[in-house]
Amino acid sequence: MRIVIERLRSEQSVCERCRLEGIAAKLYDHWSKHFLEAVKKQLAGDTVREATSGEVKPLRSENHELKVVVAEITIANRLVKKSCGSCRVNLSSTTPITSPASQRESQTHAATGSPSTPSTYGL
Repeated sequence: MRIVIERLRSEQSVCERCRLEGIAAKLYDHWSKHFLEAVKKQLAGDTVREATSGEVKPLRSENHELKVVVAEITIANRLVKKSCGSCRVNLSSTTPITSPASQRESQTHAATGSPSTPSTYGL
């Protein structure tokens, strides 16, 4: 790349520059072609820029923190599922949900007039 840039800056011919550098003109043409294509892509905005270490470090740190949070939530979710077993709990509120059997029992007792306390499931 240095050779191509120096050639573009100077008024030397390709043959002169290649003779000074000790390379074949065909090799210079190959390098020049790739260099100019890369410049075109850069100017057109078609290139993907490599991230600098200053940009990557905070992203890696945030990624690690998010992985830890996901792991903690996953563990908590598994614990809730294990401790709950077959019970049904409305996790969006702290009010326990009554079981279908206790709801039927409550309705039966309400119809007959006898007092009852419905059983509830909860944590």
